[in-house]
Amino acid sequence: MKELFEKWEEKYPNQLVIDGIINKEEWERQETKILFVLKEAYGDGNTSWSLTDYINNLEQKDYIAKLWKRIAIWTNGILHTDKNFIKEYDPNELSNEKCCELLKKIAVVNIKKKDESKKSSEMNDIESYAKNDKDLLKEQIDKI
Repeated sequence: MKELFEKWEEKYPNQLVIDGIINKEEWERQETKILFVLKEAYGDGNTSWSLTDYINNLEQKDYIAKLWKRIAIWTNGILHTDKNFIKEYDPNELSNEKCCELLKKIAVVNIKKKDESKKSSEMNDIESYAKNDKDLLKEQIDKI
């Protein structure tokens, strides 16, 4: 995976968001592998940074963004649903600590790896990154 991100770093120097498997040990223990494909991540746009490190260190923060709580809820539902049982949503079930545990079991791939410090992008911008980086994105997903 390192070589793959080196290619991306050449394309987006000092603006790369590194993503992928959040916690390799937890990922290996998981029987069910869950990969979320997202549009983009946001930072300050001045330096490359690791989304996986950020998520691994969420338990040290007082606040977890709505997106990550939502993904933890989805992960909980997926991991506790099978052909005989559908996990019901309970908004009070997951503490911040439990959300952090669940997030360590997943992988995340952002379509747009370039951090431009924007808080959102137009879909044609995301589509452009998807087309331009399709080979690298496919390779990353295959490796995950």
